[in-house]
Amino acid sequence: MISKMILDIRFLQIFVMASLLSLGVYLYDFTLGLEQVILTFMGGLLAQLFWVKKYNLSKASFLSAGITCMGLVLLLRTNTLWLHPLIAVLAISSKFILQKNKQHIFNPTAIGLVIALTFFSSSWLSPGQWGSQILLAFWLIAIGSVLTFRAKQLDMAWYFLLFYLGGMALRNLYLGYEVEILIHAAKNGSLLLFAFFMITDPKTTPNHKYSKILFAFIIAMGSLICRYYFYFNHSYIYCLVVTSLFVPLFNKKFIAPKFQWRVYEKKSITYSY
Repeated sequence: MISKMILDIRFLQIFVMASLLSLGVYLYDFTLGLEQVILTFMGGLLAQLFWVKKYNLSKASFLSAGITCMGLVLLLRTNTLWLHPLIAVLAISSKFILQKNKQHIFNPTAIGLVIALTFFSSSWLSPGQWGSQILLAFWLIAIGSVLTFRAKQLDMAWYFLLFYLGGMALRNLYLGYEVEILIHAAKNGSLLLFAFFMITDPKTTPNHKYSKILFAFIIAMGSLICRYYFYFNHSYIYCLVVTSLFVPLFNKKFIAPKFQWRVYEKKSITYSY
């Protein structure tokens, strides 16, 4: 039983994200307190427990909740103790409240970050917290590739990075900017985290290959437009949330098998969140 559970990709994803958090705290001096981490997981897991009891879901669904909580503590920053757990509760609950065809619409980490940044002035994201060291970039790419390959979502990450960095390269070439600007952007830890751990969420992205390409293209181009012409920070997270609204249309236009997490339980369940 335990050996089979280890095969679940979400275990590996939680381990990697926890490693990144430890790396950030000890090497890059993240402005994150232990209390914020504990309260985030308490809020998120208690919210998941409520919905598990309400809909009699599998205990394996707590893995997805753990990934959401880990994503929030990796990216969200605030000077308060109450905001992290509140956002965790809202992010987890969004999976069960905001649905289409019995499927949650938004990546819970992304919608949680959007809620925090939009409605709470005491919250922020700090892309510079990861530094620009090439070693960190290679670390994120390598680990992210392993995770997304096993989850059959590697194509989504690379589609997005190809369109986003490709569009930035064309802009830099047109304006005559130095290539170092593009290299610096490619080593942005927050961008890589987004590409490999958020946009690759198989439950909230289109099922068909063509839809994945279109999905990644829209988010990448929308992000560049919002960033350079409207000076909108963290544009790719907002664009992911907005574009997710159209995933049901993509799945209706291009038919493909629906993704399901591998759940190793004796009893079968209808949904796995």
